[in-house]
Amino acid sequence: MTDDTIRLAEVHWFEAHGIRKKKMYQVKLGQRLFFMSYKRSKIIKVLREYGFTFLREGGNHTIFTNGEINIPVGRHKEIDRDTARAIAKEIQIEWEEFKRHIN
Repeated sequence: MTDDTIRLAEVHWFEAHGIRKKKMYQVKLGQRLFFMSYKRSKIIKVLREYGFTFLREGGNHTIFTNGEINIPVGRHKEIDRDTARAIAKEIQIEWEEFKRHIN
């Protein structure tokens, strides 16, 4: 099996599981590491479901608030897993529940 065949098989596996492969990072498949990311629009949708509203645009982030907590969301099409986890922690939602909403 060539490297190209392995990469193609990995891409198909990740696509089948709803994971976008962007760059090397966290999820292990054999000896390769892959990056997991989530769509910004879905994260914003979940924030709105939990009572957060748009507050303002910052330099590189859009700021959402529920009146008590301000949550910055980077202006990228996709948000990496660690940032998504930090957002879930900040709004006091279990990661698994938050992940179900943004997948």
